[in-house]
Amino acid sequence: MLRWHQKVQKDVREYLERSGITEGIDDVLKGMIENIDYRRLEELTKSHMRINKEIRMQKKNRIRLET
Repeated sequence: MLRWHQKVQKDVREYLERSGITEGIDDVLKGMIENIDYRRLEELTKSHMRINKEIRMQKKNRIRLET
C-alpha cells in the first residue's frame, strides 16, 4: 500500500511538472495529496498520460503525412 501511495505521489509530481507548474510545486503537491483522494489522483495522472500519448501519436502521423 505504501509503494502505491509513493507511486501516485511521484506520478502527480510529474503531472504537475508536465503541466508547467514549477514554482511552489512542493506546496501544490502537498495540497493535492491532502485534499484529493489517491484514487482520483491516480485517475487524473493516468488520463493525462493517455491524452499525451494520443497527442504524440497524432503529431507523429501528421509529420509522416507531410513528408
